[in-house]
Amino acid sequence: MNARSRAGLLGSIALLAALLPAGTAGATSRPTHAPGAGDEAAPVLLMLHSGGFILGSPASLDQAAAAAEGVGFEAVPVAYKLHDLPGAAAQVERIARRYERQGRDVYAYGESAGGLLASMLAEESLSEATAVYSSISDLPAYIRHTPPPERGVFVDALHATRKQIRELSPVNGLSEAPVLALTPVADSGHLNRATDRWAERDPLVSTRDVQGGHLGLDEPDVYAANVAVAMRWLARRAHGVRHPLGNGRSQGKRATSGFLKGA
Repeated sequence: MNARSRAGLLGSIALLAALLPAGTAGATSRPTHAPGAGDEAAPVLLMLHSGGFILGSPASLDQAAAAAEGVGFEAVPVAYKLHDLPGAAAQVERIARRYERQGRDVYAYGESAGGLLASMLAEESLSEATAVYSSISDLPAYIRHTPPPERGVFVDALHATRKQIRELSPVNGLSEAPVLALTPVADSGHLNRATDRWAERDPLVSTRDVQGGHLGLDEPDVYAANVAVAMRWLARRAHGVRHPLGNGRSQGKRATSGFLKGA
């Protein structure tokens, strides 16, 4: 890697790090709730962190995990693969299928880049409902809005083909379960426009404007309030309104995409 590319990569990492919620850097992931012996199994909430697919950790979801537990979920923050978008997608899918085989009800929540992975589960009939916050809904558009030379460094770091990048974008899919997409009013315009396009073409996706910028950057109270909106919505579906999976579209568009051969 030459000096220019190295500088671009460092700039990209600094930019992406700035998009993580305030107060999460260097945090240690908190233990998640597990039902006691004899308890009815709580619904599982798979939680996917932000970081542009190249950095971040489940520790950034500590506050959201606590909110999820407060409304009756077993919070499962996922340490998915970084610098490997197809690998991350396959890993998240495997985890969801494992809980499904155990007879657990699975829900999903994702922030920014994690929103893309959480949305994939809704498309694959692997979540009962999904909520996303400041989601990357159109990865090719996100890449186009990344300035050079960082753009090339970022694309290389994904280790994904153009086809995989396109197919993994929620805007190009159809959901098998309801999805709520929180769109902060002060977020990047291209992110919100992509999410609006997604909702316009997918009848199971709804958007809700919330306060603040991307993941409530530098506004911890705003972040907490918006996470609470997502958790209340998910809880209503977990403990009240239920959605029968398989709504006539039979399988999500990536069910045979090859991310999980033989799964």
